[in-house]
Amino acid sequence: MNHESEKLRIEALSPQNLEKVFAFEGTYRDYFASVLPARPEGYFAWDSFLSIQEGILEDQAAGRCALYLLLRKDGEMIGRVNLSQIEGGNAEIGYRIAPQAQGYGCASRGVDLVCREAFGPLGLHRLEAGVAPENIASQRVLIKNRFQPIGRARQVFQVGGIWQDSLLFDRVDGLD
Repeated sequence: MNHESEKLRIEALSPQNLEKVFAFEGTYRDYFASVLPARPEGYFAWDSFLSIQEGILEDQAAGRCALYLLLRKDGEMIGRVNLSQIEGGNAEIGYRIAPQAQGYGCASRGVDLVCREAFGPLGLHRLEAGVAPENIASQRVLIKNRFQPIGRARQVFQVGGIWQDSLLFDRVDGLD
């Protein structure tokens, strides 16, 4: 990891940082839509966004998810790393990094910080991640963070209306 990525920190999603998340998502809307499944209808309108986030914050308070902002030392948001579908000691991990922050170890550092939370304070046992087969950089992020490839799921998500396969990875606490 480079020196810059070591200065990153995570901050849990909260009512106090929703404006920062809204700005981040709006700024990189087209980029993320080109590589990830589309956000729900209305996501980019403030009132709808707030309504969606209220539900997410309720799920987070109930322990069903744990969402994090990835921030530079100066507070600039450069990504998100999320734990979703938390149940029975398992969760799915996903992340999105601003395009200008890619290639500098930021995604690897963000995943590392959230894994520390997952296997530490959250007490999780296993994390699973899915990544498009052509997304070699994201696969490297997972492998650097001690995730192991476990298979391939066929046509599980859409990007731009086209069904995509997903390579599956997992990491089990204590098996590193």
